[in-house]
Amino acid sequence: MRILPAFAALMLGPVAAAQAAPAATPSVAEQIAIYKAAGFAKKGTTWRSECGRDDPSASYMPGSIDEYRDINGDGRPDAVVNEGGTYCYGNTGNGYWILSKQANGAWKG
Repeated sequence: MRILPAFAALMLGPVAAAQAAPAATPSVAEQIAIYKAAGFAKKGTTWRSECGRDDPSASYMPGSIDEYRDINGDGRPDAVVNEGGTYCYGNTGNGYWILSKQANGAWKG
């Protein structure tokens, strides 16, 4: 379920949403930096938050970068990381991290 574009449009206004560039795919190195900045660790082939590392539920979905583009209009990419599962996130089943790339190249949530 992807409601973030609608949420971004509501939060940023119709002008900002209309001017947003199409989503890009971050490089592997950039993906690693994003996940680490969000507090995720690699477990096998998936990225998991501290809560998700030991999630036994069948509903668990490992971390994914759902958005990678300039959301806030500062000219640098932002990322939205999503992880799912009722064990960590209850009835909503989803946790989100919003990160922005800083001028020095580091990612910050």
